[in-house]
Amino acid sequence: MPTKRFDNLEPERRRKILDAAREEFTRNGYEGASLNTIIREAGISKGSLYYYFEDKIDLYMVVISEAVDEIIERFGEKVMGKFSDDFWSDWKEIADRFMRIVIEKPDIMRLMRGMIHLYNAPNRPAQVIEFMNLHNSVFTGMLKHGVETGAVRDDIPFELLFDIMNALHDVFDTWIMNHIDELTEEELKLLIDFYFDMYKSIAEKKNIHRKEELCS
Repeated sequence: MPTKRFDNLEPERRRKILDAAREEFTRNGYEGASLNTIIREAGISKGSLYYYFEDKIDLYMVVISEAVDEIIERFGEKVMGKFSDDFWSDWKEIADRFMRIVIEKPDIMRLMRGMIHLYNAPNRPAQVIEFMNLHNSVFTGMLKHGVETGAVRDDIPFELLFDIMNALHDVFDTWIMNHIDELTEEELKLLIDFYFDMYKSIAEKKNIHRKEELCS
């Protein structure tokens, strides 16, 4: 976590540091990002950087957390589990809002692409694991809400359903992030619709229940 010294900085100087870091991490990912470039663009010394942050990963996670806050603001309260009575309409709205974020804020997607690559690295930092665990807990809550409202199937163990849907979610997000610079808006819309249709076809509650048989 950044030190209180960083929190106490005047907003303009704090913003300049974070903007420089965000641009460098977005362009080169965590591993390829240069602290010297960030220091130069922010107009500070190396000593000042370590005066405000413990290390490179500390600065990176602050940038990531700020980007996630922007995403949550775009998604609204639904990502915090505040759904309406129509779960699948809410889920389609989330998918459509994701599309708008990709179109309007491609830098966020490039930044998150770097986060996914870091998470899949052999020696991923503990802070990254903690962040992804938080992401998974939000996704778990959303899926459980669907089960509780009768929109999502309950005829297979929830843990298995979660792993399947989470894998689909991760594959789709990673593919979009890796091809963001190649996709037109129309192509992206088609992919978002495809993702939603696939997700619903797998997770939607069916009329035939075999839960007791599968779990026995």
